[in-house]
Amino acid sequence: DLALLREIRLRGYPLSNTADNSEQEISARQGNSLAQLLRDGDYQWNTAVGEIPVGKDGLFDLHLPHAEITVIGPSNARLEALRKWWTSEIRRMGLVGSIQDLDDVFEFLCAHEVIDPGEQMLSASDADLVAAHIPDNSVTNGSSISLVVEVGGCRLLFLGDSLADDAVVALAPNGPTIFDAVKIAHHGSARNTSPDLLALVDSPHFFISTNGDGHDHPDYAVLKAIADRPATFSRTLHFNYATPESRRLKIYQSQTGADFVVEENQTDWVGIKEMNAI
Repeated sequence: DLALLREIRLRGYPLSNTADNSEQEISARQGNSLAQLLRDGDYQWNTAVGEIPVGKDGLFDLHLPHAEITVIGPSNARLEALRKWWTSEIRRMGLVGSIQDLDDVFEFLCAHEVIDPGEQMLSASDADLVAAHIPDNSVTNGSSISLVVEVGGCRLLFLGDSLADDAVVALAPNGPTIFDAVKIAHHGSARNTSPDLLALVDSPHFFISTNGDGHDHPDYAVLKAIADRPATFSRTLHFNYATPESRRLKIYQSQTGADFVVEENQTDWVGIKEMNAI
């Protein structure tokens, strides 16, 4: 068991698919997980909420002096699916002892989750989102925390790596909503944004966080679907890197005539103002 755990820890995170890994600020070969750093620093974590799982069925609302946080995912069912996968995977690898207090090993194994290859194929980049959307089947992405933050009169939606169907279930009771800003799920992957989700969620500001390495995110079908949605206001799509897809979107003409702007290489603060007029 000790040899197995040591091997998993030394394997660390998957290496990037980029040709030059020397530019990475943190090397995957270091084998340092967030859980290990928290433990080594003797930090107290997940204690303020009594170790309740963070999800819409556990910790739901968090009231801060100047903000409200509403957790909309994951569900307990998604967390249970992750627990079962983790237990099965580590047993399959040969661990026979206790599986308690293995947070760093859990973190590394989740990072190496292999998605069903048959589910990874997306339609051509020119396809619309209806054709390109193949629902994500990752148990780790399904456990991602998504939430709504209300602060300073603004409502912000952070979708993490959540699954599109889960976000639709969580947001549908409130009907179509225009948020002041939306962080797109899973770096703009077409597997995590569906037409049904975009029919529920809109905003003058969309944020896409990725440099495009590794998985070729974002998917152009998602960007087109956002730009093509009819609106009486202008949208800005914020990218923290310039990618082939963001550059392509800059010269795209919305099929509905909706106004949009592409901002690339945004690595500083972005001011979001309340849009009462929308």
